Amino acid sequence: IGVSPTYHRPFFGCIKEAFKNFWSDATVIFRTLKELIAPSASIREVGASNLSGFVGIFGMVKQTISNGFGPYLGLLALLSVNIGIMNLLPIPALDGGRLVFLGYEAITKKKAPKKFETILNNVMMILLLLLFVYVTYNDILRLFR
Repeated sequence: IGVSPTYHRPFFGCIKEAFKNFWSDATVIFRTLKELIAPSASIREVGASNLSGFVGIFGMVKQTISNGFGPYLGLLALLSVNIGIMNLLPIPALDGGRLVFLGYEAITKKKAPKKFETILNNVMMILLLLLFVYVTYNDILRLFR
């Protein structure tokens, strides 16, 4: 298919490199989250309008694939790490929120009230869906600019 490596590494060298790349991607994601939540005065480059949803990601994939197969795989890896980290954030309605409730149950030896858990999950799901709509709207506007 026309794909050939430009360098050779031993098997365990590849494993080490994969963990280094994972750590690098995770660090970038956490730094970006920090800037979204509490922007520093010196950077101020990251805001909610800079987020991308599936429309923006499609554009990035289209642009990256024209650079070759390696950069494309790198973007796919970054997206996978990003989705995994976002899913484990302690936000109700995501897996991380469920882990918080399980941790609460393990510490207190009693379940959180079902009604409270349901309301909190529903409110957060609505907020996440509103964020999804906002991000998609911004992506579509960027297409026409």
